[in-house]
Amino acid sequence: MKMKVFGSQGFIGSHLVKYLLKLGHTVEEIHHNDQYEIKEADFIFYLASYGNHYHQNDKYQTIKANIIDLYNLLKATRDLNYKGFIHFSTSSVTLPVQTLYSDSKFVAELICKRYSRKYKKPIVSIRPYSVFGEGEAPFRFIPTIINYLGTGKVMKITEGYHDWIYVSDFVDAVIAIMNNINKVVGKCISIGTGIQTSNLVVLRKMIDISCKPLQTKFDTSVARSYDNNNWVADTTIIKSLGWKPKYTLEEGLRRVYEYSRKKDN
Repeated sequence: MKMKVFGSQGFIGSHLVKYLLKLGHTVEEIHHNDQYEIKEADFIFYLASYGNHYHQNDKYQTIKANIIDLYNLLKATRDLNYKGFIHFSTSSVTLPVQTLYSDSKFVAELICKRYSRKYKKPIVSIRPYSVFGEGEAPFRFIPTIINYLGTGKVMKITEGYHDWIYVSDFVDAVIAIMNNINKVVGKCISIGTGIQTSNLVVLRKMIDISCKPLQTKFDTSVARSYDNNNWVADTTIIKSLGWKPKYTLEEGLRRVYEYSRKKDN
């Protein structure tokens, strides 16, 4: 099948593209601000995003990537007879504390629902929880732990809580949605494990896996108000499609650590 992937250069997008190719699909990758004309597509994936990292503080770019560009793509492909349009939102929309980023993603979900209902299009939004795995940006939490292991440097940490899901399991869930698109049209689907784990527990697991010491300092200045114990996926919909995670948190962390070791050698 013909797949169009917007935002394929990111961590999740790159893993999704590799898996789609492995399954034998034809994949066209469309990057940020590319000019495009889509005449035919079986599935369209919109992963383009801005504002979810601390250095992404341009308010216009947040609105543009998360709302305007999505809306323009929906309009441009409205007359196509595609099998599915999968919009990647964020789990942050479920939290009591909101940001411009999460608000813009929530608006995007409403736009997708409107288009799906008005034009009878097979559109869904998915809400990724804390996806981790090989190839994450070095400033992310788990790569930061790995970079501090055994260095003698002090890593600042706060007691945040997340629903961690290994990237391979996450992509499997996306494929499950793709294969069952007609069952979930117009819905917003959470993808996580339904299990919440604190930053401190993740850190301790990585120390055990690596057998390396790590000095830490509890620092409330790096705390984020939205890292709270409400951040856990409702897995009812995704599990109804026959999906379940293959990897435990510890197994995923071990694979990431082994990957980092091979990369450094």
